[in-house]
Amino acid sequence: MEGKKGFNSIIALIFTFCVVIMLYIPMMYIGISPFASATVSVVIITFVTFVLIADFQMKSIGAMLGTIFGVIVSGLIALLFGHFGHVTGFNVDDIENLIYVGQNSRLDIGGMLFSGILIASLGAVMDVAMSVSTSLHEIKEQRPDITAKEIFKSGINIGRDMIGTMSNTLILAYAGGSLGLVMIIYAYSYQMHQILNMYSLAIEIMRGIAGTIGIILTVPITSLIMSVLLTRGGQKISTDKCK
Repeated sequence: MEGKKGFNSIIALIFTFCVVIMLYIPMMYIGISPFASATVSVVIITFVTFVLIADFQMKSIGAMLGTIFGVIVSGLIALLFGHFGHVTGFNVDDIENLIYVGQNSRLDIGGMLFSGILIASLGAVMDVAMSVSTSLHEIKEQRPDITAKEIFKSGINIGRDMIGTMSNTLILAYAGGSLGLVMIIYAYSYQMHQILNMYSLAIEIMRGIAGTIGIILTVPITSLIMSVLLTRGGQKISTDKCK
């Protein structure tokens, strides 16, 4: 069983790569909204990944729905941040090359930045959603008489500690990707007002805040979904597969 799950994890990773390269990028290139392209890709990746890893049962269904809602929330938060912070997709690196590509395609350059946040936050949100849903599924197995309210409360308690570590994972990933920018700020002793007016820094802050809020909201969303799924009948869909 463990060997099969390990093999399925590799297949899921390859599938994710293929969706990004063969679906997400081409959809944007032909003029489809980057946000819509990212949403479709996230749904497909989430569904296939969880089915491969956990089969089609209640815990995977709850994790799927929690992941999709959490990632979309991250994207919406980024859009709001960009609107009020006057951050656009034209502030990114290599914008000259992207403009040239846009002239020869129907690429929406401005929307690429925000759609990328959905893809970037997917891994962390999936981790949180799967951990919460699996834990609640196990609690239901051990306590069949547990109420929806108790399941939801347990999910919040389980996810509380998880939020801090996963948020750090996301923030450190963004910080590592911006190490060159941080080094320039340090080397040239930028003043605070200079740092705050840097578009690159604003973009990284936007990504970090959007991803973190997405992770935080994934916990109650997944907990609520699981509390409904596990207490309204049919709480076992192919549960024998995981035994």
